[in-house]
Amino acid sequence: MRVERLRSWMFVPTSPPKFLDKVASRPVDAIIPDLEDGVVAAERPAGRAHLSRWLAERTGTFPVPYVRVNSVTVDGWRDDVEAAMGADGVVLPKARDAADVRRLAEALDAAERRAGVAEGSTGVIAAIESAAGLLGAPEIADHPRVQGLIFGAEDYALDLGLPMARSGAGEDLIAARSAIVVAARRAGAVAIDGVHTKLDDADGLVRQARLARELGFSGKSLFHPAQIEAINAAFTPAAAEVAFAREVVTGFEAARARGSGAVAVAGHLVDLPIAERARLLVHAAAELQERDRARTAGLSPASTPNTVHRSSEPACG
Repeated sequence: MRVERLRSWMFVPTSPPKFLDKVASRPVDAIIPDLEDGVVAAERPAGRAHLSRWLAERTGTFPVPYVRVNSVTVDGWRDDVEAAMGADGVVLPKARDAADVRRLAEALDAAERRAGVAEGSTGVIAAIESAAGLLGAPEIADHPRVQGLIFGAEDYALDLGLPMARSGAGEDLIAARSAIVVAARRAGAVAIDGVHTKLDDADGLVRQARLARELGFSGKSLFHPAQIEAINAAFTPAAAEVAFAREVVTGFEAARARGSGAVAVAGHLVDLPIAERARLLVHAAAELQERDRARTAGLSPASTPNTVHRSSEPACG
């Protein structure tokens, strides 16, 4: 599955097992079975067992699983990696620098060999959750296993000593959010925005998700299934947006045929980079539409082998 097309990323505790067992009925694109903060330490062995069973029994393409293991500084994190075999990838929490990613990658190499999983097939999403992680984000994103960076906004706020009260659509963290996007995209990886913690604030969720897409994030994480549809919608090009993008592509191609490198379309000047963005948006919208249609109909969308994928293509233009 193309990681840049995964819009909603839901954290799901691995213990008790009822949460994992319910997830197949949700319209979420990716799940993050949690062995870290969502499960108390005493329950992690049971969580690993539940996770291994669920991975062995799951069918279909969605939701795509990326297991949140524990930080490489926490006892038992290697056991988490072993339990994650069979998932598309793992989420590395509290990534501080490239050395953390290398330690995880070495453990993945060994776990894949023992599990008979294709070498290098388990991707990594690195969580940026501290000032150190933010400064190290470019080198973290450079590792060949890293498919994306995810913003751990609440841990980041804790590290910086930020106020509890938050306002707006996340503009207070816009510098960090933008830096994460730039670091990810430079490396050909994706960027996933942090959670919106106010569960009764549907309008705030929509505003935050829309801003995230405008900043260049390909998706957004969440804790509660009530937020899935709003996030999917925010990261899916609207019909009017797609129609304008098609008009841009058609107008630009006609101009190129006349020997011109630019054209005005509906009052907007269009040159090559704008036309290419429009073309990518049309392709992304078509892929998302077909995937959502297939899922609604109970069909299995076309899938790709579970290999680490890094791309310069944006999520939806």
